[in-house]
Amino acid sequence: MSFRLSLSNSYVRSCPSDLGAAKHRGVNARGKRTSRLRFGSWNVGTLTGKFLELCNALTRCKVDIACFQETRCTGKSSREENGYKLWYSGAPKSINGVGIIMTERLKDFVVQVERHGDRLMLVRLVIQEETINVISAYAPESGQGAGEKKNFWDSLDELVRSFPVDQ
Repeated sequence: MSFRLSLSNSYVRSCPSDLGAAKHRGVNARGKRTSRLRFGSWNVGTLTGKFLELCNALTRCKVDIACFQETRCTGKSSREENGYKLWYSGAPKSINGVGIIMTERLKDFVVQVERHGDRLMLVRLVIQEETINVISAYAPESGQGAGEKKNFWDSLDELVRSFPVDQ
């Protein structure tokens, strides 16, 4: 099963899932009923003071999981509100920052959260027999040094390579 996550701002994609509570959409190759998960990615510029506004936008677009970049959140924590749970990771100063948010119905399927600095994080969900790895990545911009860019791409490559082949 292929899961796709858009890397363009505010773009939504969907993928198959076996969530029993969701509306029936068809039958997969294993004969199980399937539904859709809707994914999004958004460079928010800042998440400060925008959480409820972003939750409302995600609800309107029926997005189940979204990755945020340039959150400018400080520290590493999570937050629940308005039917969504957000995990975020940021620098001690309000720069960069990434986050992953999902609907309340999905939060109990989360089995792992890995924060890799203020530019990279992973949330792993297990839904029935399927594992979904969601990565929020905020690549260094053109004005950043070559060393910082190399470290970012090496870290992302290492994270992706750490997934078991059968996932």
